[in-house]
Amino acid sequence: VELLISSSSDFSSATTTTGTISCNTLTFTGVNLTDGDYFTLNYSDVQPITWDGTDYANGSGTNEAPSTLDQGRKLVILNPSATLTESASVGCFHIASGADVTISSGVELAVQQDIYNLGNLDASEANITLDGNQTQEITGKSLSFGELEVNNTNGVTINLDADEVLYIDSILRVTDGNLNTGNALYMRCDFTNGAAQIDEV
Repeated sequence: VELLISSSSDFSSATTTTGTISCNTLTFTGVNLTDGDYFTLNYSDVQPITWDGTDYANGSGTNEAPSTLDQGRKLVILNPSATLTESASVGCFHIASGADVTISSGVELAVQQDIYNLGNLDASEANITLDGNQTQEITGKSLSFGELEVNNTNGVTINLDADEVLYIDSILRVTDGNLNTGNALYMRCDFTNGAAQIDEV
């Protein structure tokens, strides 16, 4: 995304500044506006990967689902019945209210920004890695991960709604940074697979 600034409304002599996208925030630095200037945004190739209830759009994987080639791109689940069946890497991960997504057994999903869960996210047999370079958050409603790996020097904060929890069914691994649980992390146990574990820190 680019910010165009010009002294004329036709933008014939515009100054261009490239922005930085972080999930739902767009930041421009080094911008100087003068009284009377015009400005606009220019979008190019920043379409999020979406699930509309039937199909994925804009991803690099099979049937336009996300893949490991989509690092940094936003993944938005807009409607019910989404499934991720191949490993992927995305920027932020947003599950809309009323939407749900299941991440298949053994699939690895790396997320470089935040996870916003307003719907239902079941990754109880999948591996989720938070490996951004800025502080990351997990917000919204309850969700479940098979394995969670925190690999972010700036750390990860679990900031779920009141009475909501993040369930870990297998292993919690902190390889870099800190994990602030917000008293909302539960290590789940069942009598078939045994108790979830915290890996060596």
